[in-house]
Amino acid sequence: MLSDEDRIIVDNLLSTNNETVISALALPLVKLSDAVYKALVLVWQLNPDENLQNAAKDKLDDFHDFSQLVAINNHFEIFRSLNEVMPWTDATAAEIQRSNFELFSKQLPDYELLISSYALYSELILDAGRKLLMIFQLEKEAKSCFEIIVKYNSENDEALYALGRMEERQGNSENALNYYEKAIAANPDNSFAQMQTGILKTELFQKYEEALQHFSKASESDPYSVEPYAKMAESAYKMGNIPQTRQFLEIALGINEYHEAALNLLGILQWKIDENYEAAVETFKKGIDHKIHEDSALLLKSLGDIYAEHFQDFKMAKLFYEKSLKSNPAQKTLLEHYVPFVLKQFQDLGAVEKAYVDFLNLSTKDTEMLTAYANFLCEYLNDFDSAYNYLERALELDANHQPALKLMRKISDYVDTSINKNEDLEDEDDDDVTIDIIEIDDDWNDDEDNDEDDDDFSGGGAAGDH
Repeated sequence: MLSDEDRIIVDNLLSTNNETVISALALPLVKLSDAVYKALVLVWQLNPDENLQNAAKDKLDDFHDFSQLVAINNHFEIFRSLNEVMPWTDATAAEIQRSNFELFSKQLPDYELLISSYALYSELILDAGRKLLMIFQLEKEAKSCFEIIVKYNSENDEALYALGRMEERQGNSENALNYYEKAIAANPDNSFAQMQTGILKTELFQKYEEALQHFSKASESDPYSVEPYAKMAESAYKMGNIPQTRQFLEIALGINEYHEAALNLLGILQWKIDENYEAAVETFKKGIDHKIHEDSALLLKSLGDIYAEHFQDFKMAKLFYEKSLKSNPAQKTLLEHYVPFVLKQFQDLGAVEKAYVDFLNLSTKDTEMLTAYANFLCEYLNDFDSAYNYLERALELDANHQPALKLMRKISDYVDTSINKNEDLEDEDDDDVTIDIIEIDDDWNDDEDNDEDDDDFSGGGAAGDH
């Protein structure tokens, strides 16, 4: 237990007010309690004011020899190196940060209560966590920073929000929503948590009215931001409230007339509701070669859609789809639409292959698309060896992925034995396995065994993008 005197000293040393810290450092200290000692270390190592750092170190000089001070300094190197060692200056930067954080973690239990309890220092470890995650991609280390704060301060909305973002990145939507709602309970004015809660409730849980309230609250906190109004328009549209959709779009485009999502929804209204097709095209075309956002993958896709569905101009549709994929190759939903469209209308195998390769260069761990591309290689290019390699990649990610297993069994007799490592795959019942894109040609089917259920297969579609 801290004495009242020591608690006052610690509170003053770790204050955000420099004058208060100076007055605490000016006190004569004959001996140091454990808490006061740790507070002095934090001021020396983490306070952004160099004069305060030096004054705290002078106090510690009276109680430590040089080698002990060097050891303490080394343990806190992570906070200095985060600002000095960047990935673009050193190929080993991430490993340096991992090593530094491991060293800091050995001392962290001694300091985590104080770090988490005082605003200046909790913000410093929050910042460290953000940098570890966003700059160095060190998820485990970053998560430790955020969890330390929440462990002692369960109402720190910024740490809760950061943990929610990490859960969302990993696909754990329900856990993410739980963290966001805790962050909102702690601070209703956290506009980031309000926005992400609304986005999840719109896109994954279809709770549009609740989402609308979250976006509305975010707009109160940041009335000049276009994002909340664009999202409110989207929620209203999904609720079928067209007049309200138009109102929110007017506000959004009044703030930023080139906002992609707002323009896209306006174009959809002009197309689907007003049946003003030329106006819709002009709206979507604001996404082409614009100096603010360059090419908009979203608006280019919509141009492809309207030319394919309404104008039946498949050549123009293909052009816009390809411009969209060039702008953002990792559009899974568009790729799943583009492949059968191009195969049916143009039989352009080169374009399909390029689209798959561009996607998989960016999304290297998508089992459905790895399987879909393997199926395409088999059916259209008769490249069984390459297909087998892609199936191996898919099964490395998910050993029980049934479409990949089924396709691998089918092509095993066509693959060079030097790469056929799975001849003894179990002959499982394939009756329930279906893949949604392409069927095998008749010539290949004639070479198959008499298992008719195995003859009809294709390249595995998946649910829409998040």
